[in-house]
Amino acid sequence: MPKYEKAFCKRLMEKDPDNYPDGMVTAADANKIYLEDINKVYGYRRICENTIFYCAKECSVELSCINLFVDFDNYPDKIRPYYANRKHNQFHSLDCPRKLQFIAEHRKDSTKNQIYYFENDKIIFDFSKVTGLIANLKPTQKIAVSSNNHPDIPTRIVDNYNRKNENSNYNYQKRAHHTNQLREIVELWDNYKEYNLNQKVYDADGNQIDFNLFFKKVQEAQLDKAVHIYYGQAYCRYFNNDSSQSLILNYSGPAAWLNGVNAKPQVIINPTTFENARCKTLFDNLKRYADRWEKDHTSSQSYFELYYLGNFEIKILKSKKKIISFNYSESQFPKCLLIQPNPKN
Repeated sequence: MPKYEKAFCKRLMEKDPDNYPDGMVTAADANKIYLEDINKVYGYRRICENTIFYCAKECSVELSCINLFVDFDNYPDKIRPYYANRKHNQFHSLDCPRKLQFIAEHRKDSTKNQIYYFENDKIIFDFSKVTGLIANLKPTQKIAVSSNNHPDIPTRIVDNYNRKNENSNYNYQKRAHHTNQLREIVELWDNYKEYNLNQKVYDADGNQIDFNLFFKKVQEAQLDKAVHIYYGQAYCRYFNNDSSQSLILNYSGPAAWLNGVNAKPQVIINPTTFENARCKTLFDNLKRYADRWEKDHTSSQSYFELYYLGNFEIKILKSKKKIISFNYSESQFPKCLLIQPNPKN
């Protein structure tokens, strides 16, 4: 669900026009104003309830300020305030400035990443209905030869060679794309739904397709070997038979495989893989969720929304039990994960 930094508050614009002439206020300021005015008579408070925020003056989408009423001096560990949609299935107005800005930014975008790009009013994905999303590994940038690549050649000779041939393609090597693009795609999907955009989506062959085709909710989808962005509630727990602090990453609900296997998709992850992929922070976050889950299985804060760009496979354990496992290339797997915390009211 999209998060907003600012919201429009008509009441604040009327009560405090000197400081907020346009009525736009950050979530942090809304929290501060509420706490400052808490001892005032209700009718004189600038912000007195959580039903007075909107996307913009020109837009009717209602927002709520998460943790508006929290005194962070007493609860420093709570999630800092932000705005989120107050209701489901709201659509931004035609003249909504956020929507117009989003469209304008993406109309002038060139290639964004290796999975999709914008072309005028089209969004084109590297997608096949058989194999799902395909990461286009064709690199688009070039780097000069260096003595690091060729330790047997003296640096002086390499530098001279590059300088003489800087306009030639012969001595240049291609550099691979950065593959951590999942967050950008998920945010694009959220905005596509949120703003009810009219850009048409096409696959690599020029066929118009449904954007939602890329995303599958794990608990509702029938899993197969095609690559999609799978999402759903998930949790982490410690892998008790391992002294290396490995974790088991689980989707919360069971999923169905084509041949009738029903199980919660899972995978064992270890800190080394995440460190090598420069995703140590992600592993640390998952470890914190494992700690929470060990303490309280029932709290929504022990769970999170997990997005996974990839596919699954069936594995047979020593006990002959069949499980649904994440199918991944170990070096890139951490970059195929995105976690979003559950709202904390």
